[in-house]
Amino acid sequence: VCGGDAGRKARVLSLLQAHDGSDEFLDPLIDDSAVSLDDSELKEGPGTVIGRYKLLERIGEGGMAVVYMAEQEQPIRRKVALKIIKLGMDTRQVIARFEADCSLEEGCQPGPFKHFRDKHPDHVSVTYINCSAEVKALSDYIVTSSNAEHIIRAIPEDKPILFAPDRHLGAYLQRKTGREMTLWPGTCIVHEQFSEQELIKLKVRHPDAPVAAHPECPETILGHADQVGSTRAILDFVLNSEAAEFIIATEKHIIHQMEKAAPHKTFIPAPGADGSCNCANCPFMALNTLEKLYLCMVNAAPSITLPEDLRVAAKTPLERMLDLSPPAKPEKDAA
Repeated sequence: VCGGDAGRKARVLSLLQAHDGSDEFLDPLIDDSAVSLDDSELKEGPGTVIGRYKLLERIGEGGMAVVYMAEQEQPIRRKVALKIIKLGMDTRQVIARFEADCSLEEGCQPGPFKHFRDKHPDHVSVTYINCSAEVKALSDYIVTSSNAEHIIRAIPEDKPILFAPDRHLGAYLQRKTGREMTLWPGTCIVHEQFSEQELIKLKVRHPDAPVAAHPECPETILGHADQVGSTRAILDFVLNSEAAEFIIATEKHIIHQMEKAAPHKTFIPAPGADGSCNCANCPFMALNTLEKLYLCMVNAAPSITLPEDLRVAAKTPLERMLDLSPPAKPEKDAA
């Protein structure tokens, strides 16, 4: 694999050792007894270096932590969402809560989103489903990547639109529908990291491979795509295409479904800035395992209980989505 290159082999081995040596997305917790803090306010901000991470920009805040887009230097160079837990909130239960999340949800907190809505009281709020129950409750319509275009076209043209939380999906829908929208400045940490330069290099090496991309990708990536659509649409595209290999610009675990459905075809993850496909792996989705799913089903736990008023308020825009969604396409005969 390394072509006899000793330096490259050492690099690969160090990466494998780093991967095998930690099953946590973030570094292990340090011993509290080794830390001394005064009563002054913490001063983290863009440019601060914390271990292997350099903070780039603040993307959200909740009751327990502030969320930053950060750049990891070692063992691989990539961008991550890093949560700085507030003092007094560092219990094991809180830490466990933060190990699995979504950068879109974390970057669109209810308070700032309500302020966003209040600034545009005449706008209709169309919100991507990757958001919290609180943000859903503040929205007029919830959409998925499959039905968003259809629902936006159903909104009267004299109604201005707010779109959240993914600005790349919103910009794509603007181009598709011709509707003017005010976009919330959120992004998915997976789709944000694909590199146009590295994608072009990959296309040169695989000139016959169509590119299939999710609309959460930046426009620079979508401009090279032969198919732009939801994960379902991407899967249908590669199964129905005559091509033998494809470049896939979305979270790479969809490739497992592609390989099961079309084992005779080759699927290549789109690369990040370092030329690798590491950026296509969502670190939060990777925390979901078959073991956790099994235990959840056996124990019927953990459960999520919403206050009744919040549940009802969040359900309303979801019902509007179902009322406006196009009819489901019939399943194709497996034969």
